[in-house]
Amino acid sequence: LMAFVIFIRHFLVQEMVTHQKVDSRIINLAGRQRMYSQRLTQFLLRINDKKLFSDQDMLDCKQALNGFSQDFQILNSGTIRREMERMENGKSIISSFSGIQNTHDSIVSNSHQVLNSGFAKPEQIRKIISDQKIFLPQMEKIVGELEAGVRRKVELMETRNQWLTVAGIFVLISIWFLVFQPIEESSKEYVSEMEKKSQLLKETNKELYTIIQALDK
Repeated sequence: LMAFVIFIRHFLVQEMVTHQKVDSRIINLAGRQRMYSQRLTQFLLRINDKKLFSDQDMLDCKQALNGFSQDFQILNSGTIRREMERMENGKSIISSFSGIQNTHDSIVSNSHQVLNSGFAKPEQIRKIISDQKIFLPQMEKIVGELEAGVRRKVELMETRNQWLTVAGIFVLISIWFLVFQPIEESSKEYVSEMEKKSQLLKETNKELYTIIQALDK
């Protein structure tokens, strides 16, 4: 029984470590969405001014756009989505992601058009800024929900671990009363019996010694 409790506890610890790794990745990806979207907007606002927008800025802007697009796809992938579904507020998080899908796609589409032409039309800039005003607060909300979901998962894991610790202590106490205490009592009885026999043997030897001395006289 004790081995079973230890196995379950080890399994839960391993599960917690695995979940923490995935959860950290999810929060990191969501946080990078905010960073990429902000960098992207900053670059695109300068693209028309060649004095402020260098070739390196163009490369950095494309990298930000690729990261922005790819990370969002990963966040909506099967593995990540299943992990989010395990969270207590998983449905709310997934719903929030679905709600900003169109806004995200609009930012990506308009950004690609600007980068391909090398010039941003006023209406494109206005659209990108308008989409960002919707996207960033929603991503802020999603990150907050993810962090809350992770905290709740950790609390549940810790609660399970505490109950297993209590169960382990209970098993140890039970083993003591059911196994070791009877053995200890049996040992005490055995020692007591041996002491009685030893004392009886001493008394018998003493009587024999007294009789032998009397016979010698």
